Amino acid sequence: MIERNARSVSFSVGDSGLLDRLVCRLRFRKVSGMILDKTDVLDVGCGYRGELLRSLGPRIASGSGIDISVDDSASSSNIELVEGDLSCGLPFSDAMFDVAVSLANIEHLENPESVVREIYRVLRHGGVLLLTTPTKASKPVLEFLAYTLHIISEREIRDHKHYFSGDELGRICRECGFSEWSYKTFQFGINGFLVAKK
Repeated sequence: MIERNARSVSFSVGDSGLLDRLVCRLRFRKVSGMILDKTDVLDVGCGYRGELLRSLGPRIASGSGIDISVDDSASSSNIELVEGDLSCGLPFSDAMFDVAVSLANIEHLENPESVVREIYRVLRHGGVLLLTTPTKASKPVLEFLAYTLHIISEREIRDHKHYFSGDELGRICRECGFSEWSYKTFQFGINGFLVAKK
């Protein structure tokens, strides 16, 4: 059995390789076109440098990112990165954001339902959650790429707590109060993409 290591640093600190960064960019592309100009955006699990928010910065009203470790120097006039433990709740006011993004993050959480509930709380009425996560079918593929071929981060894959089906994500959305949601897979079925509306 593979041991799980406690997470102490954000993605992109340390051993993220070329393939990790490429897949990350593809996730960015998947969601960035769905984020409207002049909106307030939250990135939950933003990574050390908040790269998605920084790429959106010129066209959004504001961006806030939170992760277990962040680079303070990556903040700008309309982008703020906050260091925080997602298991302790989100340090933001109710109904503060139009869009919340969570890319390849939920699978790392001990209690994903509590984080999705917090996301719901900080979204405005009509706000949208854009979430990606590896599918159940991806588990053996990701483990082979990480543990055998060593072409993706072994640390990241070891930190996965759960692989979700669309039905499981739908149940979490319903229990957290979202009024509607849709789910589909992309990248040859390796990743799932959830869009949920408050």
